[in-house]
Amino acid sequence: MAERLQLGPNSLGLSFIYNVSGRVGFKQPNAPDDVQLVQFFLREEMKTRADLIPLGIPTLSGKFDAVTGFYLYLWQNKANRSVVDGIVSPAHGVQYGAAASSVWLIVDLNNVLKTINPTGFEKLHTNPDLRASLRAAIAP
Repeated sequence: MAERLQLGPNSLGLSFIYNVSGRVGFKQPNAPDDVQLVQFFLREEMKTRADLIPLGIPTLSGKFDAVTGFYLYLWQNKANRSVVDGIVSPAHGVQYGAAASSVWLIVDLNNVLKTINPTGFEKLHTNPDLRASLRAAIAP
C-alpha cells in the first residue's frame, strides 16, 4: 500500500514524499494503489508536456498497462538515468536527491509534482480522482 513518508534533510527540500510500497512496472507486484499513484504523477507532468504525449495522458486505472510503462521508460530516458528499466521502486535509504541519476524515481516524480503544483502536492490525499484507499493511505 502506498504511504506518505516523512524525510529528513535532503537536497530537493522535500519534507515528505508519497512512496510506493512495492515495485511498479512490467512483471512487478503492481499493487493498485501504487500503480495509481505513479499514474497520477505521470499524468500531471504529461499535462504540462504536450510534446511528450504520443499515447495520450495516462489514465488512473490502478492497473499497470503499456501506456504507463511507455511513460516510465520515457521519463527515465529524458532524465538521463543510469538505469532505464521502466520500474518504479520504493524509496528507502539515505539518498533522496544528491544527483539526478541517484534520486529514487518515485522521489523525482514527487519533486516534479511539487514543482508544477505545490498545493496539489500538499493536498494529494484529498484529490477526488484517486481511489479512497489510496487517499487514506497517503493522508498525513
